[in-house]
Amino acid sequence: MDKLRETHGADARRRISPAPVLQTAVLWASLWVPARLVWKKTGSRGLSLTMLAVGLAPHILTFTGVVWKVLAAFAVALTARELPAGRTTARWALLVLGVLFLAYAVLVRKNGLPAVIPVFVLLVLAVWPSPGRRRWLIATGVLLVTTAVATVGVSAATHPVATRQYAQIPLDDITHVLTPPPGARRR
Repeated sequence: MDKLRETHGADARRRISPAPVLQTAVLWASLWVPARLVWKKTGSRGLSLTMLAVGLAPHILTFTGVVWKVLAAFAVALTARELPAGRTTARWALLVLGVLFLAYAVLVRKNGLPAVIPVFVLLVLAVWPSPGRRRWLIATGVLLVTTAVATVGVSAATHPVATRQYAQIPLDDITHVLTPPPGARRR
């Protein structure tokens, strides 16, 4: 705690970090899109509020540090499906936004690239119901270039420490999920 005060000042514990605020905003915006579409399609307030209630589930509400990348890409895909014909610029903008979320997913997970491929296919099919070969190639290029640039940029800016896979699995999947053992010191 003294080290925290030395580096961040006496009121370091009272400041709100912008990252969790942004992550929470992305979560609720991503839940709002399907809620709005359910309301638009069915007119049912109950079903629409049920979509928003997903964000109040304990396992979602307590993970404010998680960027819900795939949920955000799903919201982008749903938004693209609702665009009228001829909105090519808006469709490309939504594809790039969805690709940014997917590139972030690749950056934070060891299995990110294989896991993102099916979501990327669904995103492209949502943006263009029958994409031609040229659109597939351009969209794939956008994904690969965005991921490569983001990877190089993050590596250059942060100088990550190499880890072994056996040490990384608990950090990726178990940290913040298990409760501390009885008698463990809390800070």
